[in-house]
Amino acid sequence: MFEFGDTQPLRLAGESGPAIAAFSAWLLHGSRGVQEHPGLQPLRQAIGTPMA
Repeated sequence: MFEFGDTQPLRLAGESGPAIAAFSAWLLHGSRGVQEHPGLQPLRQAIGTPMA
């Protein structure tokens, strides 16, 4: 999900949504962002990766 200060959050959907979310977290926050960002918790659970 992308958040903006002046409008509703943008929710990603479709087959590419999880990849775009993970890539965006990596671009903005580095590898720790992908491993620890709370917004990616459902994705980590889905692939069976231990959560930070």
